[in-house]
Amino acid sequence: MNLKKIGILVIVLLGLLVLIRLQDRHESRRLDIEGRLLDLKPERIDKIELIRGAEKFIFLKLGNGWDLDFPLKSRADKWAVQGILDDFCQLKYDRQVENNAPELKKYGLDVPQIELKLFENRDLKPSVSVLIGIRNQMDSTSYAKLSSDNRVVLIAAYKRDQLDKKLFDFRDKAIFTFEPALARELEIKTRGTRFFLEKQEPGWFLKQPVFSLAADTVVSTILSAASGLEAIAFLKPASAASLQAFGFDRPLLELKLKTGNETRVLKVVRQDDRFFAHTPGFSEISEIDKKFTDHFDKKVRDFREPKIARFFAFDVSEIIYKTRDLDCHFQRNPEHRWIRVKPAGSGELDGDRINDLLTALENLEAREFLDHPSGKEIFNYSLELKFGEQTQAGKSTDIGLWISDLTGDSLLVRNRNLPYLFKVSKAFIDRLPRKLEDFIKKNE
Repeated sequence: MNLKKIGILVIVLLGLLVLIRLQDRHESRRLDIEGRLLDLKPERIDKIELIRGAEKFIFLKLGNGWDLDFPLKSRADKWAVQGILDDFCQLKYDRQVENNAPELKKYGLDVPQIELKLFENRDLKPSVSVLIGIRNQMDSTSYAKLSSDNRVVLIAAYKRDQLDKKLFDFRDKAIFTFEPALARELEIKTRGTRFFLEKQEPGWFLKQPVFSLAADTVVSTILSAASGLEAIAFLKPASAASLQAFGFDRPLLELKLKTGNETRVLKVVRQDDRFFAHTPGFSEISEIDKKFTDHFDKKVRDFREPKIARFFAFDVSEIIYKTRDLDCHFQRNPEHRWIRVKPAGSGELDGDRINDLLTALENLEAREFLDHPSGKEIFNYSLELKFGEQTQAGKSTDIGLWISDLTGDSLLVRNRNLPYLFKVSKAFIDRLPRKLEDFIKKNE
């Protein structure tokens, strides 16, 4: 390496050292400016008072949650309260303005615009009181101090925003809370139709207006929407007169939900382009998002499970397949290869063909339902699917399926666990083996 290159490397190295030194000075200067005004443990706070001029809000801790105690009694929005605790229990400031300010008026702290009092352990006196004055016009930070000393600091704008919310923002907007996993019965009345669903093994069943295995995804979506329903505005106290005036005696939607021994009811009405909701026990009529009722705009078919059987093809451990001319029994060995139990004979089973058949059955869906079969239907193919004790879907009973030959442009399928029949595409008949050789691997 020549001297010129060495000189260049030395210059680059010196430049890096200078940059590191400048960065260290900047960091030291930043640490001198920033600091912590408070260091309280959020879990010890059980009462909060927020005073903004003539406005006053009082929050009380109740169990693991918070209640709004003033100016009205209501559940508090947990995120709004948590935001206050996060930002003010360990209050950091951006810059110290004065260590001992003799004149507070210029900062708006002689008569503070906001006063925040934090109480620990149900004490009658606050553990600390934070005063917030005017905004700094340069960067929207706010002047602040503790009531106990005259050190004036600047705090970030977002911290003040936590305290500048409206009453509605401090309230819990949830109006129909429940745990969807605990739901056992669901009744929906809408547009003159009544749907009644009940949770049993292996899932939800539609009991009214027809009996059917229900589509779990549809029920889950409805339960999720109902449990997450929030008000976009609180209107007026729910008296008998006001409920009748809004039309809750003739609701657009009525939802009745049973969880354990508790039954919850929600009613929704519409006035022009606005939607309103009320549930017994809730003291006010609430306005809700007009899209909420879209979750309940369903027909009978929407609630029905279209799959002829719910299972995972990979979970099947045995197959018994019969036609007029065939009686086959196959098992999956520990290496997940299919072996023949009967009939006896030579030839290796075509695992891909068997797995394709199972996948086709797993995905097979009804085009229509035949709710009142005559009992005279003829089924030319039967399959019994057996499972190990534990499957991907949990413990599963065996599945028995019977399939007809072509009936018009459809095939009829019967699941022995259900009282109705499925009409499926006639194209599925091409997936059904006709002879034993169809299961045997072909020699290349």
